[in-house]
Amino acid sequence: MEGAGELIRHEPVEHGVIFNAAGKALYYVRSRPGEPYRVTVPFGKAGLLRGNVFLHNHPRSDSFSQADIWMLLRHGVRVMYAYGPERAFRMSTMANTRHFGYAQESAGGEELRAAYWRSMDHARARFGRFVHAGLLSDEEAWIGQTHNVARRMAAQFRFAYQEV
Repeated sequence: MEGAGELIRHEPVEHGVIFNAAGKALYYVRSRPGEPYRVTVPFGKAGLLRGNVFLHNHPRSDSFSQADIWMLLRHGVRVMYAYGPERAFRMSTMANTRHFGYAQESAGGEELRAAYWRSMDHARARFGRFVHAGLLSDEEAWIGQTHNVARRMAAQFRFAYQEV
């Protein structure tokens, strides 16, 4: 597992690898043609996520997406890494992390989606002022927004979020 993030960090398309606790690669996935910024773990392989590590790259950003947070909370990923062009981040579950099990998949998905977009709206307003004042570029504001959203989501759903 060590060094895998650095190998895929600057790739132009998204790659993902599921590792077990011992660091053995269990499954590799690459984005599909036409969707270079998204990897999908097939339904039949989703069980490999539970209790394991998911490492992937984000060719255009550094932090986690709504889908990444959903994988952590819904599928029981123990630790997730996102390697961006500049920085890398880790999310990990804790003893009191709120998980969405199979029984509450629909309600949990709606709750997460609503919380994510509330956080994004808050961040967009906050960082938009800096863009308007000429203090940040649009890209810098987007990076700030995504980190702000991940930090807010970590507090709300009780998972750890940190730069690695």
